[in-house]
Amino acid sequence: MGIDSNTFASLLQKLLDFVSRLAVPLVQGIEMHFPASGYMLESSVFWREIATNLIESLPLLFVPGMPDHFYRNYLAACRFMREFGAMFAVSKRDGSASYVDYVDGGCHLASEPSYIEFNRKWQLSAYFSIRKKQIIDAVEGRNREQAADVDSKRFMVRSPELNGRTGGLSANSQPGTPSSAGSLTSLHGNLGASNGSNGLTSSLALDKETIVQMQGELGLHTELATRAILAIRQCWSPSVYIEPLASRFWQLTVQLMLWYQQAADQCIRQLISSNAELGGSSALESTEVDYLLHHIYDIYELKALILEQTRTSSNMVPATVASISTGSSSAFRRNVLDSMEGLVVQMFKPLEETTQSAFSYMAATIVSTSCNNLASQLRRTTSQFRHTNRNPPSSASLFVGKLFAPLSALETKIGDLFSTADGSSLTIGLDTAEEFLKLAKDTLRSKTCEGISREFAKACGEALSSISKTEASLQRLRKSKDGGSTKLDTGIVDNLPVPVGIDMRGKIPKTDNEKIRRQIWLDVTELSRLIEEFGSQPHREFMDFVQLIMPLGP
Repeated sequence: MGIDSNTFASLLQKLLDFVSRLAVPLVQGIEMHFPASGYMLESSVFWREIATNLIESLPLLFVPGMPDHFYRNYLAACRFMREFGAMFAVSKRDGSASYVDYVDGGCHLASEPSYIEFNRKWQLSAYFSIRKKQIIDAVEGRNREQAADVDSKRFMVRSPELNGRTGGLSANSQPGTPSSAGSLTSLHGNLGASNGSNGLTSSLALDKETIVQMQGELGLHTELATRAILAIRQCWSPSVYIEPLASRFWQLTVQLMLWYQQAADQCIRQLISSNAELGGSSALESTEVDYLLHHIYDIYELKALILEQTRTSSNMVPATVASISTGSSSAFRRNVLDSMEGLVVQMFKPLEETTQSAFSYMAATIVSTSCNNLASQLRRTTSQFRHTNRNPPSSASLFVGKLFAPLSALETKIGDLFSTADGSSLTIGLDTAEEFLKLAKDTLRSKTCEGISREFAKACGEALSSISKTEASLQRLRKSKDGGSTKLDTGIVDNLPVPVGIDMRGKIPKTDNEKIRRQIWLDVTELSRLIEEFGSQPHREFMDFVQLIMPLGP
């Protein structure tokens, strides 16, 4: 359904040639000889005749049954109207016209009833509905024949439902939970011409090979993000976008961002949940962690790509007549861009919070893995000096340096995932890879150092308290055997990590307990040094613990 675009363009060119050859000289003659006549032949005669004949002779021209043909025909008609108005604007200014003359000419033509009727005939709402369906089908990975096989590991969730009637999210779709419909295709609604759902419905569909190719070109790693950005770009594609529909295509862009926000959030949470079941070091080595990192990375990359797109899209939004007439169109463009960029940033804030939750999960897994055997390691420290006559310790225990081994392994994994063999960024034209590597490293180090230092302070505090309890018990036992008072000596308290009165500074440890306490002090000091090397800060409890055990140092 529709009129051949080349044929229609040729027809309009012939009409322009006719207007230029016959109509313009006639209008110029009337303007010259009857300047006060008020005759507007260009609108009341020539345009009215052209528009009426087009409407009556080509009724299918205005029906978007074949959206590609409709799009080209509409643009050809718009170009024809601009050139038609420009001809008469120039003719009335002795061959020269300012920009305001063109605007005035256009506004005068726009007041003609036949001009209004001609514009109303174009079924732009139906065209948008068809394009919207095509774009949503492309996001879903579906074409007219069958659904594409989307990578279950990287897509993970069924798509949140979009409500085509309101342009918002379906009431059945909650953030972070699968939609009951599990599809974007509930937006079909009324597409205007019934044939609009056939023919070229799948013209915007994306096959698997295209997706894989575009992932590499865009610097993305997940099919979910790739489909989202390609769909957004389709909204503003030169072969799809029409100026009068700017607000609708922007609303669809926002819907697509919201869809991605919910789908990516749910995907990340499900990956965390499934990976948490593995437990231990295997949880950090699993492919689920790779997929999790891919999704986290793509959130930041997609945000950068969408912001890049908004800079192009903002220039495609038609300026208002007021901004043109007052010469403030540049300010209008800036305001549009600021509004669009502000909304994009706002839309991605919840996802950035989700990435922090993912980093917290990975850091907690590292802490759990690293600190799992802390108690046994500290018991081994105690046994090394208990009744062994060993020399006083002079360096930290070996296990302290290994506490951050899982963190280093994860950092290496992240570097391998997001850098090429020569260490250069995988991202084409953006700095997202470098920024992401720094973000991931800094966030993981900060959260891991806090967690390990907190657990380390807790375990060391319990070990020191155990020494104090042992000392108190032995003293009570000796006094009981001697038949004296069981009252403890000064400085011996049951539950204090560092009993009052104990100060080993400037002294060489002699007793077993003094050696154990000095070893723990050395271990705590070494951990503090390692955290400083990472450029991070320990947990507040660890910092307080360091101050508490200062009397145990040399």
